[in-house]
Amino acid sequence: MFACLCHDLGKATKTDPITFKTVEHEFDSEKLSEKMLRRIKADNLTIKYVKELSRDHMEPGRLYNHSSADKKIIAMLDKSSYPNDLLLIKKCDREGVIPGP
Repeated sequence: MFACLCHDLGKATKTDPITFKTVEHEFDSEKLSEKMLRRIKADNLTIKYVKELSRDHMEPGRLYNHSSADKKIIAMLDKSSYPNDLLLIKKCDREGVIPGP
């Protein structure tokens, strides 16, 4: 649950106020997630989990949008400590987007 709440925290620091475009917010999300979780005294395993999912949640979409080869996708999943959760958080993230005009 913390990963769902924290994965986009970096948007607060990376969103352009004029265009509302957000670039590479996942790296700030990782840092801000750790800071918040340490403040509320979360355990180290939770912090590791949330940081990894916050940092990596954009990668599945990037690979999909660039029609990446299967071996790049498999490498991403192999690298992840939580591949099922990574795909789930990306799915939820994608479904939460409000369509533009």
